[in-house]
Amino acid sequence: MTVMSGNLYRALKSANVTDDLAQKAAEEVAGHDTDIKDIKATLRLHSWMLGLIIAGTASLILKAFF
Repeated sequence: MTVMSGNLYRALKSANVTDDLAQKAAEEVAGHDTDIKDIKATLRLHSWMLGLIIAGTASLILKAFF
C-alpha cells in the first residue's frame, strides 16, 4: 500500500494532469516526507552528540587551567 498526498493529487488533477501521473507524483512526494522525518531525527541526535562533545571539551580545558 502506498501513501499519497491528497492535496497534491487534487491540485495536479485540476491542472489537467493524467490520473496515472498525478498519482505517481503524489506518492513520490509522500515518500520524501518520510525521508525528511528520518533526516530530522538523525540531525536531532547529532546535535545532542555535538553538545556533549563541546561540554566535555570545555570541562577538560577548564580543568587544565583551574
